[in-house]
Amino acid sequence: MSEKLSVSASKGGLSFPVKVKPNAKRKKIEGITGGVLVVSLTSTPIEGKANKDLVRFMSEILDVPASSITITHGMRGRNKRLEISGLEEQALAARLKG
Repeated sequence: MSEKLSVSASKGGLSFPVKVKPNAKRKKIEGITGGVLVVSLTSTPIEGKANKDLVRFMSEILDVPASSITITHGMRGRNKRLEISGLEEQALAARLKG
């Protein structure tokens, strides 16, 4: 992931854009394209399943509780904005690199 994620400060944490690719063969972070984090998920975008899966997956990747992750924009679309409370930008970058 050589491109830089477009991160902005939000109340008590960070906010950044995410593009979700549902119905993938496996969950993974594809990379960063145009400042947007691209995430593949195995779940379907029906009845909020992909949104719940995104929050759980990002919670695992970032090692933060799922309760600290909020989808602030894009509940019904593939382009979303996540807000993570209690995480600094350096920690975010390090955890995304794996």
